[in-house]
Amino acid sequence: MINHFTVCSVATNNYLHYALAFYTSLQRSNPGVAFTLFTLGDIHASDSLYLKNQCPSLTIVRIEEILSPTSFARYVANYTPFEVSCAVRGICHQFINDTTSYEAWLMLDLDTAIVYSLESTIAILENTSIFLTAHCSLPVALDDAIPFEKNLLVNGLYNGGVVGFRRSNETTLALSWLASRLEHYSESSRARIAEGLDRKDDCFFVDQLWLNLLPLYFSSSTYISSDPCHNLGHWNLWQGKLTRGTTNYEYFFDERNVVILHFSGLPKDNLEFVTIHTSLYADQPCVAWGDASRIFMQDLEKAKSLLTFSQYSYVNISPKRKPTILERVKQKLLGSLN
Repeated sequence: MINHFTVCSVATNNYLHYALAFYTSLQRSNPGVAFTLFTLGDIHASDSLYLKNQCPSLTIVRIEEILSPTSFARYVANYTPFEVSCAVRGICHQFINDTTSYEAWLMLDLDTAIVYSLESTIAILENTSIFLTAHCSLPVALDDAIPFEKNLLVNGLYNGGVVGFRRSNETTLALSWLASRLEHYSESSRARIAEGLDRKDDCFFVDQLWLNLLPLYFSSSTYISSDPCHNLGHWNLWQGKLTRGTTNYEYFFDERNVVILHFSGLPKDNLEFVTIHTSLYADQPCVAWGDASRIFMQDLEKAKSLLTFSQYSYVNISPKRKPTILERVKQKLLGSLN
């Protein structure tokens, strides 16, 4: 039986309000469960004091303090803020495995809300070393294959926002492999193409595609959950029916308790349409999803009001967009005129 467990996440300093909102949902549904937050960037002194006093189950680990100066500089110079928050996940997993006494842990994206007991997820980790959640387990109609199934092939079969590990020899090996890959190959290639950033390749999607290989390399130690209740998002919501329970924080999917809701790409003006990332819900809005999303947004706004706004600390050394040919010509002409 797993007795010592933590939930963990990564946040750049400009997304600290997401971490506080996440902590709120965690303590509502799983009071007292430990939350380990890995942060990147400077946190305002008043925010540190607030979190220390108001979040007793929270432990903050500064990524700057667990990396060597050389390695840290490479992460922040090579990756955008979004990319770096994914790239460091490998070393965050290793930190928990190597330096803490937690028997198991679950790393979640900060655009999730935990709305039910994590006992069922922890029970799975008792019998496996690696826990993954599949994006979906049913095929869509042919008319929706593009872009829905194409996106699965491009962005990954498993969702990077809910990943768990239990301490074992296999976990140590898997994390060594994963951390090395994420350190060097965690760019969001297609976003870089669109934004005019230098890139190493045209196929990477931060940490998520690397998860495809975990069940191949560590097949006997990996559990793949196809149960939407462990990670309900726009990728699997269409597979069943979401309903509200008797409270604002209880939800059922096909009459089973939802554990984790994942609010990826919320269409903020029309929350019932679920996400901006797919058109699957254009003709079938989900009222219960809209209700859950509004509560998530309210938690986020409240958290934002309690903390000091901070710009990402390393924005000046992050990758920058390359000037287009037209912009370079304009700069050259202006330079010659001056």
